[in-house]
Amino acid sequence: MTDGWVPFGLDAEEVAEYRVLVPGVPQWLREPLLAWVSARWINPDAGAGWLHAGIILTMQNTLRIDIGVKSGNSIVSANSVRERLRALPEMELLQIVDWVLSIGFRSISGAALTLDVILRQAQSAYSVGTRFDKIGLVDRVPEGVRSAVEGVINEGGSAGTLLARGWAHVHGLQKNDTAGYADAVRAVEIAAIAVVEPGNTEATLGSVITRMRALGDWRLPLREHAHAPSAEMIVQMLRTLYRGHRDRHGNLDYSDVTHEEARAGIVLAATLVDWFVSGAIARRPAEQDASS
Repeated sequence: MTDGWVPFGLDAEEVAEYRVLVPGVPQWLREPLLAWVSARWINPDAGAGWLHAGIILTMQNTLRIDIGVKSGNSIVSANSVRERLRALPEMELLQIVDWVLSIGFRSISGAALTLDVILRQAQSAYSVGTRFDKIGLVDRVPEGVRSAVEGVINEGGSAGTLLARGWAHVHGLQKNDTAGYADAVRAVEIAAIAVVEPGNTEATLGSVITRMRALGDWRLPLREHAHAPSAEMIVQMLRTLYRGHRDRHGNLDYSDVTHEEARAGIVLAATLVDWFVSGAIARRPAEQDASS
């Protein structure tokens, strides 16, 4: 996004439309993407007008996207490559950008950061981020949400590792919402079992929920109110995530997880993992607040 700036002369409705994130590759973004990709393939020994044919051949073989570069030459004309890239479907061009990021960068800096600025300026629905421990294209989400989830991933141990994989499935270029939601549930299950049933080798998230509900004293370090007890709220959050996993094997109510459900589930899971790992969820006597 372009922060608070908008083009001169727009009315309120046009400003709102301008700020909407745009999926795919809109017309105004395609040429900047072509320029960015081709610049990564320049052969410095041959000059700016020539690209490394070998790198492009590797890309074609890896992604199974043929842009017409043939073997037998070490360089290929930059203009001819850009013409072929212009003709590609949106998703194939995005896959190439994602591949270039994944093999060429270990951090979001330099040309990777430049690409992120290009995407932000274009109001793209994508940004440069980390996916499966590699730099790549991811959904653009509010910075605060992304930072909070990354904090849980970094501090969450094995649960954090699963949460990272789930986040990548849900917010990556090629989405797998079913796998992402399953990873979210499993991440919470691992974090919760370690706190609630550490000695039970057959524990599941379902058994954790049953035990916490029976004991009734697993709370957050908040002042309790009779109309909003944290013990009940935690159990309900766990049940919401668990019951939402309706596409799990053997479920009689099987149906695919939607992208909206997966997005909500991964953020809910991040909150629960953080609370379990940090010790915020613990057995505590109620400190009743009698105020209304």
